[in-house]
Amino acid sequence: MIKKKIGVWMDHSHAQLLEYGNTAEDIRLIKADSPNHPQTDSNKKPVFSSASGKGFHTSNNEFKTHNIEQNKLDEYYKSLEHELTSYDEILLLGGKTAKEEFFNRIKDKQSFEGKKIYKMTTDHLTPNQFAAFVNEKLDENLAK
Repeated sequence: MIKKKIGVWMDHSHAQLLEYGNTAEDIRLIKADSPNHPQTDSNKKPVFSSASGKGFHTSNNEFKTHNIEQNKLDEYYKSLEHELTSYDEILLLGGKTAKEEFFNRIKDKQSFEGKKIYKMTTDHLTPNQFAAFVNEKLDENLAK
């Protein structure tokens, strides 16, 4: 049986998906509705910096906005999950935060049970760099 493999470069604003063996022209894009992802304090309340650099808690309106942003991020992650459930091996690339959040979200889900999920932190890659990187790394994983 041939394993289906895919590489994903992601951040909070979009994800690029490329099936193993394909080229840069085959990259698919999934966009998040909103790239905003504010910091939270230990009480999970959104915190923003003032001009003085000291954090301050947000108003109810800002808290509602944060919840809307979180819901949009959740929908973005759900779209990615849906796209990736049919693959046997998944290579997650990107900066630390979004990649780790997404990995933590899917690692224990039944729909991803038995799948190999690899994570690597990378800077943003050009389409050709992304295609070469995905194909090289997933090819290396064939021998493992």
